[in-house]
Amino acid sequence: MNAGHRAKSAKLKLLEGNAGHDSIRNLKKKADLEPEPELIDDIPEPPREIKPEGLKEWNHIVPSLIKSKVLAYHDLSFLATYCNIHAAIVRYEQIGETPPAALLTQYRMMAESFGLTPASRSKVNIIGEKEIKEKDIRKFIG
Repeated sequence: MNAGHRAKSAKLKLLEGNAGHDSIRNLKKKADLEPEPELIDDIPEPPREIKPEGLKEWNHIVPSLIKSKVLAYHDLSFLATYCNIHAAIVRYEQIGETPPAALLTQYRMMAESFGLTPASRSKVNIIGEKEIKEKDIRKFIG
């Protein structure tokens, strides 16, 4: 089993500022060939299996995920799981117990997947911003 880095799509590499060795031009060509997920435009009905506290989280984050254009139809079951983990953490806190570390880790990792943490949001740059900066730098160094 390979323990290396997970493969990233060309679109994700562009959004993160292309920390790899691919040229922006090649990444844009690859990105154009990648399938587009069907993004959600309207707030969907939450799945029935979401617990009450998870439903509050669903109603809290779904509008901003849609506005950010990061929520696709195939993400909904993953998001429902995230919301139920949120509900479990709230239940632990309500009874005065500390949630298990594994549950908190899973929650953090899922939150990062949707860009819900400051660190995960900071990884996303405007597409083309780095390319513009590189052109500006070349003007000064020749």
